[in-house]
Amino acid sequence: MVGNGRLLVHNACSKGGKLISQKTNDVVDRVFSNSNKLSHLIDGSKNSVHRWESLVPDKNAADVLDIVKEVLEHGVDELYENGTKTYTTKVSSVTRDGITKIVQITYFMVNGVLTPSNGWVKP
Repeated sequence: MVGNGRLLVHNACSKGGKLISQKTNDVVDRVFSNSNKLSHLIDGSKNSVHRWESLVPDKNAADVLDIVKEVLEHGVDELYENGTKTYTTKVSSVTRDGITKIVQITYFMVNGVLTPSNGWVKP
């Protein structure tokens, strides 16, 4: 914790990281404490590849969640359409080990709190 309810995320901290609010940290950890949601976030499904290995070669969950937190906190809003559904997302460029990619995180507002539901590295 560095003050004002903000902290440096673990992975970002060691690589020039960004400040993350305690609220964002807590909600991401709570949502993805569900192993099925975490597995889908990291591995995608048979019809969607999430490409986390392009930023986190071993797809370490803690490192992926640090990126999710960073994008939710510092990304810009963008609509994402998938067939007949439109999702609200946060999008940001993320750099890890000299590699920069665009990351997109879908989210919903739940009781005024930005709550992530999915995410991926854009091709």
